[in-house]
Amino acid sequence: MMKNKFHIFICLFLLVFYLVANAHGVTVSFHSRAVVADEEVRLEQLADFDRNNEFTRALGSRIVARAGSPGQNISVSAAEIKNYLASRLALPPDLSWEGAETTQIYRDGILVNPQKIEQIIEEFLAENKEKLPKARINFKPKNLPLPFYLPKGELTWTVTPSNPGIIGSTGMNIMLRIDGKVKKNIMIRGELKALSRVAVALMPMSRGTAVNSEQIDMAVKNIANLHAPCFEKKQLVGKVLKVNIQANQPIELTDIDSPPVIKKGDLVKIILNSGGLHITASGIAKTDGKLNEVIRVRNTTSNKIIHCVVAGPGLAEVRI
Repeated sequence: MMKNKFHIFICLFLLVFYLVANAHGVTVSFHSRAVVADEEVRLEQLADFDRNNEFTRALGSRIVARAGSPGQNISVSAAEIKNYLASRLALPPDLSWEGAETTQIYRDGILVNPQKIEQIIEEFLAENKEKLPKARINFKPKNLPLPFYLPKGELTWTVTPSNPGIIGSTGMNIMLRIDGKVKKNIMIRGELKALSRVAVALMPMSRGTAVNSEQIDMAVKNIANLHAPCFEKKQLVGKVLKVNIQANQPIELTDIDSPPVIKKGDLVKIILNSGGLHITASGIAKTDGKLNEVIRVRNTTSNKIIHCVVAGPGLAEVRI
């Protein structure tokens, strides 16, 4: 037992002796400028040692200052650092200090400038191209931020448009992360344009007008604020306008309706099919009706009003 204690004592003595010997005559030379990435600044980042051993590695690992925000400079005094270390460590008396009296510490970071913000928005629109109408889409910011710095690390982001469907958005919210942690959240106001060829009126047209191909043309328009733009003429031809349209105004699919298959006053054929029973009669339509709509028809023989379903041009079916 006594022998083991003696061995431990000898080992500790040799270790202390070795460290003291390594510390003997060490010179620390301060730099005039240092560039760091993290907030905590260690002595080894601000100074050089004239030798590399356990003592200098341990001393160099000590945190002696805190850097400013990313992209900023601060000044630290060599005297303050020496006093700080001396108050906390048993430094050897022959440890030498030399070099700059003051060190400028610049905290490096990731620069995010207006060009980067525009690039992020452009990439977002490109990634969502398949979800958007076939159009030339771009977002013009109104209030790009001044350049700023973020801490060093892996920069990622999430873009959220003010309109979930993107089209019609008046702003883009950008959440910036470093190594997965949110560091900045900014809203970029602007105008989103989506230029595409759509159907427009060649002349003023009133509500109730039956649209024909001579009244419409295809033109490039900003469809960002349109709810249901029409991309083909054939979608409009033969339809009836539900609203008044001005010349050169885009005609939306919500502006049109299918024309009635049967009009009020038309002579129609009334049909009743039930099992093996098949009856026909003549009648006069009392209301307009589109395909599959229910209209009132007056039987010309009995003068009774019958409710029929529009089955086609001139055909009204009684369904039991």
